[in-house]
Amino acid sequence: MLRHSLALIFSASGALVSASSARAQTAATGSIEGQVLRNEDGKPMPARVWLVGAARPGTPNPRGSFRFEKLKPGRYHLRATYLGYAPADTILSVSSGARLRIVLRLSATPVKLSDMTIREVAKPPVPPPSKPAVTRPPIDCGLLLIVGPTQMLCTSAQALPRKTLVRGKEFFGGNSQIRQAAQFAVPQVGLIPERELQLNDRTWLITARDPSRPVGLGVVRIEMEETGAHDTTVRIALTSAVFVSEQQQRARAQAYLSKVEHILKGTR
Repeated sequence: MLRHSLALIFSASGALVSASSARAQTAATGSIEGQVLRNEDGKPMPARVWLVGAARPGTPNPRGSFRFEKLKPGRYHLRATYLGYAPADTILSVSSGARLRIVLRLSATPVKLSDMTIREVAKPPVPPPSKPAVTRPPIDCGLLLIVGPTQMLCTSAQALPRKTLVRGKEFFGGNSQIRQAAQFAVPQVGLIPERELQLNDRTWLITARDPSRPVGLGVVRIEMEETGAHDTTVRIALTSAVFVSEQQQRARAQAYLSKVEHILKGTR
């Protein structure tokens, strides 16, 4: 379900005008401005906002604000999107000389991944036959990390802090062809695809995992969004534990986007 609220403010002229002023008002344009907030806590979101079919998505604003000026009177389809959140869509009617202000609220769309558990148990050493056996309880770890030649860390994937890196690129051409290239590129860069979901009529989501990372620490989300009639934006979000450097994450994300571009060039 899409949740968004909007507030509109209209400006009007005086009641008595001359013939030349009436013609000026007829040719006057309107504007739409507003802000995108997170529905859960009301904080601003740097979402992509654009008028579908009339304006391409602009650069996301950290404060979540946007503005479209010099709009001719008519109906406009306003859309706001952000990775991991349900898109917000609304239809606005702009009249001559009107100034509209709208507040959009995006709600998180959680994606449930398949449940998997990896458990490693460090076994106690076997004493020599000449000495009495010492009974030791097994060490039950969710995740066993080697931190030195003689040291091990017993922890769990849930206890390690994570960081997420998002990289995106806009591709031009047939939208279905771009989506297919984005799907084919997943295993070719060493990722294991898990499932594909269609979030709405313009957005698809692929979930995958990085086999080189422990389960739960190599989550990958790939979003494909049709931002126009002949262009699609592909964004990849890599979530890893803090011991994975940001440089490694950037290299993996760039390798994936480059592979999508390579596949598209080979099909043209």
